[in-house]
Amino acid sequence: MNPAPTPAKSETIERLAWRLGEVARALGTSRRTIERQRSAGRFPAPDLHIGRAPLW
Repeated sequence: MNPAPTPAKSETIERLAWRLGEVARALGTSRRTIERQRSAGRFPAPDLHIGRAPLW
């Protein structure tokens, strides 16, 4: 039986969507700051919602 192929170490998997906490960490700010900026119209709306979780 052949094992499933594994990706080469040089291959990277690009994220398709980021959660609120991940966006905040990437921007060096808090989740609450992102939420306030969204409410004020100064931050883009999420591309997708899964349940109540916004995803960018």
